[in-house]
Amino acid sequence: MNHMPFEKQLFDDQPMNEQQDSMLKAHLSECGQCRKLQSQWQFVEQQLSSAPMASPVPGFRNRWQAGLSRRRSIQQRRQVFRFLITLLTADAVSLIILGITSIISGSAAQWVLSTAKTVSTAFLIWGKLLEVASAIIELLPPAAPAFLAILFAGGLFLATALWVVSLWRISFQGVKVK
Repeated sequence: MNHMPFEKQLFDDQPMNEQQDSMLKAHLSECGQCRKLQSQWQFVEQQLSSAPMASPVPGFRNRWQAGLSRRRSIQQRRQVFRFLITLLTADAVSLIILGITSIISGSAAQWVLSTAKTVSTAFLIWGKLLEVASAIIELLPPAAPAFLAILFAGGLFLATALWVVSLWRISFQGVKVK
């Protein structure tokens, strides 16, 4: 005889539909093993519900919270350590690749010259961008730079206000943990 679906229904707290309920009752009337299991389970449930709630040992909460903060601190240190190791490994790999590339491409003097050329090109591009920006600013109406300054100051004020409000909420209302 297949007892599995009926055993599952005995232990399941979910409500059954009428068909499942009638099938379970019919099975229990025929099967002594499942009837015994049902009575034992009802006894266990009754014992569990009537047992008094045990209170923790005095000081348990404080010890547990102290241990929790210590465990969180250790976990944060480990995360920072892992991040730094990952960062240093990435830097080392980048330097190794750069070194291999410079050795393959030529002498160290050529590498220094190409680096200097790249840096000077970057400064030239930055200078050209500043020239373009100043030309655009000169073409704008006289009130535009003042308007942009006011717009920037307003945005900065709004960001500062939001920051102050969020600090106030965190410090006085706390962080809601789900």
